[in-house]
Amino acid sequence: GIEANPKKCRAFFEFPTPDSKNSIQSLNGMLTALSRFAAKSVQHALPLFKLLRKESAFEWTEECEKALQHLKRALSEPPVLTQPVEGEVLYLYLVVASEAISAVLIRETEQGQKLVYFVSRALQGPEL
Repeated sequence: GIEANPKKCRAFFEFPTPDSKNSIQSLNGMLTALSRFAAKSVQHALPLFKLLRKESAFEWTEECEKALQHLKRALSEPPVLTQPVEGEVLYLYLVVASEAISAVLIRETEQGQKLVYFVSRALQGPEL
């Protein structure tokens, strides 16, 4: 199966509490690289993304800290993604929230459902 890069996971876990927009950009870059291993990652990272808005002053809040800790927990044991096999049934689950959309692709096997892929993104501008 496809697994998250342990070095990238370690760098994410060891990243210090952000203290500027530049450090948030670095953190979000790491999260983007790992997002395929965390369901609804963008939804959970919205407080972090909001810090990057031009009109927003940088302020690390309790909501930001909770979001970061949730993402670290979600990525502490990232799932192993599997490749679809011809003939197997695939299911696509969608989640639509007020500020983000997410999807997960699952394949049905004799052993049960197996993860194939996660994807999510924040809604912007007129999409909101």
